Amino acid sequence: MGGGDIKFMAAAGFVIGWKASVIALFVGAVCGVVFSVARKIKSGSEMKGVVPFGPFLSVGVAFAAFLGEKLFNMYLDMFI
Repeated sequence: MGGGDIKFMAAAGFVIGWKASVIALFVGAVCGVVFSVARKIKSGSEMKGVVPFGPFLSVGVAFAAFLGEKLFNMYLDMFI
């Protein structure tokens, strides 16, 4: 995660709120891991190079903009 990703998430948090930005970061990380594992399986060799994190964060922010706060509240309600 580079400086641009941090600035992007700060701007996204300002727009969608801190609860949804936590969900966005989590969803973006999961999407990045799934992509990297699928790329590793497809190539069959060791992973080389760098995968940008920004596109995955964008997917997470889009997801969180619609469902983020609801998911965050559902998660908290599990413990109450």
